[in-house]
Amino acid sequence: MRTLVMCLCLSLFSGVAHASSLTLTQLLEHVMVSHPYLQVLEQQGRQQQYALENADAAFDPYIAQSADSRLSGYYSGDVATSEFAQPLRDMNGEIYTRYRIADGDFPVYDGQYDTLSAGEASIGVKLSLLKGRDTDKRRTALRNARLDIERWETDYLLGVNKLLYSASMTFLDWYESYLKIERLEELRRTLEKQEAALAKKVEQGDEARVTLQAFEANLLEIDLLHAAEQQKLQSSTTKLYYYVPPQWIARFKPALANDSWPFQVNPTRLTDLKGQLSRHPLANDLSLALEQQRNKQRLASNNLLPKLDVKAELARDMGTGPDSLAQTDTKVGLSFSYPLGNRQARAKEASAQAKYKELEFKLLDTEQKLNQQFETAVAQWQQSTKLSTLNAQAATLADRLQAVEKTRFDAGDTDIFVLNARQIAFIKAQLKLIAAKIDERRAQLSLYYAVGALPVSVATQAN
Repeated sequence: MRTLVMCLCLSLFSGVAHASSLTLTQLLEHVMVSHPYLQVLEQQGRQQQYALENADAAFDPYIAQSADSRLSGYYSGDVATSEFAQPLRDMNGEIYTRYRIADGDFPVYDGQYDTLSAGEASIGVKLSLLKGRDTDKRRTALRNARLDIERWETDYLLGVNKLLYSASMTFLDWYESYLKIERLEELRRTLEKQEAALAKKVEQGDEARVTLQAFEANLLEIDLLHAAEQQKLQSSTTKLYYYVPPQWIARFKPALANDSWPFQVNPTRLTDLKGQLSRHPLANDLSLALEQQRNKQRLASNNLLPKLDVKAELARDMGTGPDSLAQTDTKVGLSFSYPLGNRQARAKEASAQAKYKELEFKLLDTEQKLNQQFETAVAQWQQSTKLSTLNAQAATLADRLQAVEKTRFDAGDTDIFVLNARQIAFIKAQLKLIAAKIDERRAQLSLYYAVGALPVSVATQAN
């Protein structure tokens, strides 16, 4: 999934260099292909791959050699042994072949060292019948190393989800301030034209000078609002430097038309998002942690069993020497051990069971939190939709009222102070409408973030 996201983003990223505006999708694509935080996650994934390789190396074949010499005493002799062994992935087993050669005089109790002149070759197998039969440290480490890679995948998605959410929120702050400033400048140009017309009337004596001064209060109000938004714009611009190159912000204008907004929400999409909640990376991570703990619990239970190992070997001497050595030897052996009381293994098993229960409750708690956060995000989205509609109605009404008041003022039926109040109300209604629409986008974004769906959504948009 992570690889798919990266490929889709890379396929569209090249187009941004020729654009005059910067969309949210383009910003997120850039974040996903070049942000250093994701490089950190990538390196963590490499570490997990090497950890898996390290765990799997426990089953690599090995060779061993040994040599013994009796340097002084009544007897003399030399023994050299070479062995090749291949660990098995079942029953804690091992297959081995061995070559041994001895030369010299050995006492009776060292007779096992004797070989014919060309040495002895043997092949054998070792298996666990009880403890270690179904699982052991090597197999547990290998299983959990594979699960660690899957957990890293969930960590990666969580990291991307969080990073994209933060970048998107910062973009929306930037876009909101940009729209407000653009709207304020447009309104100021309109009022400046009205001011010029009013100034002529004042010069001609048709209006009192205080009328012009009162009208200038509107321009001052716009300038104050403009300065406040400029401060917010500068703050969000600086924050965007964390996500994209600074020259992008200086060169491009933000654009966020409906067709370029990747996080649309409607009743059908809301149902889909709720279905994705059960696949949230955080819940998946805890499920994988449960599986890892289950493996550890099996290992702890395995350690309660007695150790009963079997060994079978065929050996054949080669060369010249005593007739007693010139035959095929078949050897079978059993070894048994069990600590009395076995308190250490029992304590570890109880601890492993308690840890498993802890993770079960943690998963249940996380699922409840995720559901609660999703329902809260749904309520916020529904409320923001209503507020956006109401603010649109309020802005339309304020526009109509200030237009009517302007007509009455031109006809001499009202004074400049009432007109100023209507115009200020209209300006603020326009700013509230912009804020409400952006808040609706923020609420939609929060829904996707709540279910961990931002990476998938960006990939789908790119595709």
